[in-house]
Amino acid sequence: MQRTINVVIRLFDRYMPEPFAFGVLMTLVAMVLTFGATQASPMEIVVAWGDGLSSLLSFITQVCLTIMFAYALGHLGPVPRLLQRLAGVQLFPHCCNTHCMRGSWALC
Repeated sequence: MQRTINVVIRLFDRYMPEPFAFGVLMTLVAMVLTFGATQASPMEIVVAWGDGLSSLLSFITQVCLTIMFAYALGHLGPVPRLLQRLAGVQLFPHCCNTHCMRGSWALC
């Protein structure tokens, strides 16, 4: 099993592009498709892409703050001990989903 896993990891590392390269490639593909499917000029496509990206700024900020505060809360005071204690509780498998839902409901 370990040998199979190592082969898969090696193939994945060799042939899977980096996330940044994948993002640039997908952006270029979207721009080429837009250029072919519409009457927009290349400059209009680039401007529309930039305007759309800046409109996501508030959402990106909210996601970053959520991740930062969740990390800080998970490492603050008694919370890590509580999380360790909760992780050690073994319930029936069908109860785990219920506890997760209760936890997410309490945070909202």
